[in-house]
Amino acid sequence: MLTGTSFTDIGLNSATTYYYVVVAVKAGVQSLPSAEASATTAAGAGQPTRIDVGAATSYTSATGQVWSADTFFSGGNLRNVVTPIANTNDQKLYQTERWGLFNYAIPVANGTYDVRFHFGETYYGSTPALSPCFGKRVFNLDILDTPGAAPDVQNFDICTAAGGPAIATVLTVANVTVADGVLNIKSSNGTIDDPTLSAIEVIPRAISSPTVTSTAPGASEADVSVGAFPRATFSRGMDASTITNATFTLAGPSGNLPASVSFDSASQTATLTPSSQLAFSTTYTATIASSVKASDGAPLGTSYTWQFTTQAPPPPDVAATTPVDGDVGVSPATDIRATFTRAIDPASITNSSFTLRDASGALVAATVSYDATTRRATLVPNQALVLSGSYSARINTTVKTQDGVALAAPFVWLFDVAATMPPPPTVTSVTPAAGAAAVAATAVATATFSRAMDPTTLTSSTFTLTSVNGAVPAVVSYDAASNTATLTPAAALAPSTTYTAQLTSGVRGADGTPFDGTSWGFTTIDGPTVTSYAPIDGATYVDRSGSVTATFSRSMAA
Repeated sequence: MLTGTSFTDIGLNSATTYYYVVVAVKAGVQSLPSAEASATTAAGAGQPTRIDVGAATSYTSATGQVWSADTFFSGGNLRNVVTPIANTNDQKLYQTERWGLFNYAIPVANGTYDVRFHFGETYYGSTPALSPCFGKRVFNLDILDTPGAAPDVQNFDICTAAGGPAIATVLTVANVTVADGVLNIKSSNGTIDDPTLSAIEVIPRAISSPTVTSTAPGASEADVSVGAFPRATFSRGMDASTITNATFTLAGPSGNLPASVSFDSASQTATLTPSSQLAFSTTYTATIASSVKASDGAPLGTSYTWQFTTQAPPPPDVAATTPVDGDVGVSPATDIRATFTRAIDPASITNSSFTLRDASGALVAATVSYDATTRRATLVPNQALVLSGSYSARINTTVKTQDGVALAAPFVWLFDVAATMPPPPTVTSVTPAAGAAAVAATAVATATFSRAMDPTTLTSSTFTLTSVNGAVPAVVSYDAASNTATLTPAAALAPSTTYTAQLTSGVRGADGTPFDGTSWGFTTIDGPTVTSYAPIDGATYVDRSGSVTATFSRSMAA
């Protein structure tokens, strides 16, 4: 039952007539049924539409074609006869007609059609007084979807075309393109008498399937970027709703990749965007399903598949070193470090692949290690470097990534040690101040150094904050502009608690000079207390409409 004033019927079949009757109900009282109404749905893509003009019921032809009752019309008059009709096995089609000025608006799928008009002159020539029939009826029919102002059927004489009265004749207007979903036909007067029409056929022309004209990457293309977005360009406009991540897929060795798919109608190009970067040295298969359709409804028909192979992984490189190439005044206590652009196989970082030599070319005895988290190799000399000495550090091509790609060329950098031992860096100020009390629970600890520091040595292991409850989880950062290290606790500090901030001797200056280490303490502010409350503890006979209040020792966060 509907409560509104409109109704939408969905899920209907194409080229089918449906009948409707309305009954109104108010205050439990039901009206009489309305007159029956009918509506015929449009033919689906690729289906013909056949209309028995002037007929009240559908008709099945001698060859099994189904013709609907007259529909989709406006204007005109009806006429039917029982006159035998020659030149046809389907006389009924020509025994009804619509005459006068009329229009047809026939819903069809967008595409190209042949429109066939069926005629039979049953008025002129039916009696001696109305004979002969030649030249008695001359009229026009225009298909409004075709270009040009002139009618498609102009000054048409049925008797002349058929060779006499009561003879079936068919006139075809070919290659009619419908772009707005409706085929429009209009009759108009010619030189004499009224237009008439007995039947209409709208026959879809064979629609060729769209094709894929180009792809990127191309078929069998190699050395494709791992950041590629596969694309396919079609031969004509496509139905974007049929191009999805279910019909345009990209598969690797482990199956289909998660991806989004879009379609640009201007360039007729579909693009697949993987959710993550493609893998190196991997063959991928892109597939466009056969169910993808052109905008005129024609399916691709056969799935389109192509393959491409991504580029080999780039060789690793050294992104940064300590000391930097050409540095002078380096501390003799420095460690030598190299940070890589890619993750390195730790087994390839050894005291033969990462070396340090003095000015004479002698190898400096050292211990070498690798930190996978920072992608950093560290060479620690077994003893202090020589003052005023010149050194060269070298990383050989035996260093490889975890997937086996070697350094493209040896990486070498040079530096000079200071003439005198640089003084160790010192801490010039800290916050909170040493011995500070009533420190806010939201405080962070900072330490400002006397000179530039090596930020890689300022970590949560070398800059710590502890209390009687243990170490405080925190994040450590370094600001090179102010030479300040900052420790930010992960949560608010506990009230009334003494904390100790410590910088270990693992911290080093930018020139590699070790820091001597330092620590300082501070105490956080006492927690707030409740100074009064109402009702008092243990109160009886309390007014049920009263309020419960508590007063604190200081301002509180709302």
